[in-house]
Parts: sequence; C-alpha cells; structure tokens
Amino acid sequence: MPIVPEKGLSETIPRVELIRIYDLLPHEEVIEEKLNELTISILSSGIIKRPILVDKNTNVILDGHHRYVFLKRLGMVLAPVYRVDYMSPNIKVDVWIRYIKGVTSSKIHDIIKSFGAEKNSNPTGIIFKIDDEIYSVEGNRIELYFLLKEIEKELRKADAIINYSPCILDERFLIIPPKLRKSDVISVALKKKPLPPKSTRHIIKESPIIRVPIIALKKFYNLGAIVKASYAID
Repeated sequence: MPIVPEKGLSETIPRVELIRIYDLLPHEEVIEEKLNELTISILSSGIIKRPILVDKNTNVILDGHHRYVFLKRLGMVLAPVYRVDYMSPNIKVDVWIRYIKGVTSSKIHDIIKSFGAEKNSNPTGIIFKIDDEIYSVEGNRIELYFLLKEIEKELRKADAIINYSPCILDERFLIIPPKLRKSDVISVALKKKPLPPKSTRHIIKESPIIRVPIIALKKFYNLGAIVKASYAID
C-alpha cells in the first residue's frame, strides 16, 4: 500500500510503500551496538523517519538493515520501503575501509598471517596495509567477507578498535575489502545467507524522508491509520 504524500508535494516525488516485513530479503547482518542506538532513538520518537531501500524486482534490502531488524524484533508486520531499480547505473556499490587502532603492528601481523595473508606487490582480495607493508588474502569475493569477519573478531580479542570509513585516509593500519558486485548482493540475499555487517556501501542519490508511526506497522488492520506521510528527496 502506498503512503500518500502531503497535499502540495510534487506528483513527481516517488511513493514509499508499506509491504509485509517477511517479504524483505536482507543481504547483510547488523551491528548490535548500532541497532541498540537506533532502537532507543526510534522508540523515543515513535516515528520511522527513513524507509528501507529495496530492489524493486527482488525485495532485497540495499540500505536499512538496522531498521528492518528493529521492526522485525518489535513484532511489526509491515515496513515502509522505497523501491529502486538496483541495476540502474545511478546506484553504486562500494566498500567500507577498516581502520585499526589500539594494537601493535606485530600483533596485526600475527593475526592476519594466521589467516593466510602474504606480502603482495600486486594485491587483490582483502588488502592489508601495515605501515609501509602490503599484504593480501585472495579468494572468492563473497567467502572473503566471511573470512574478514573472523579476522576482525580476532583483532577485537586483541583489544583492537576497528572503525569504518568510506575513503582511504593516511593511517598506519587499514584493511581494504574486495568490492562486491550487484549480482553478489542479490545472490546472498536470495540464498538467505547474509553477509557480515559493513560488507557493502550503497551509494544512492535519492533518500526519502518520511514520518510513519511505528504503532501503525503492527497489524494489517492498522493500515487505515496511516493516512498521510510527508517526505522529500534529499
């Protein structure tokens, strides 16, 4: 069911729809700490302010996994979604660069070497920069992300702090994951084998802002309670 825009908004603004939450297919897991922060924020306002971005052909979630898990755990039946043409050249898939702090270079060496990392002058796969040295682990793009999850787990056990950034900064220790293809994203979602958190960074120009009360998403008969939701394209 479409969410109707407020009067006066342009007819060219695309509609945000309500669909059954169990029709959505996540391609990525969530970070529990971020989910907890989002839960507090949404419950305090009682409002969903951004829809879940999905591929219009498959219902695969592209952005909004934390909102999806929040609504699902809360027992909601419906979710506000914004459908896009995932195959459009206007939508890009990029990576999150990992920056490592709080641990010595020798400890990082020991951990990544235990997972098969080797020095490489022409690296592919997972690339590790440790000071001026470059290492890599090669393999299947998708499987490498599950390996990276285990590497990050071992780094955190060693008290490393891992931050994520969309760009490469001048830091001593960093990890550059392989760039996934759109077909990879669709594949893991359809197989119901989601990737670890921060496996993809989707670049989508259109990002609607909405105001949907979470109480209205609880049951189908509450659809009538959602009369209007104002939103705009950023």
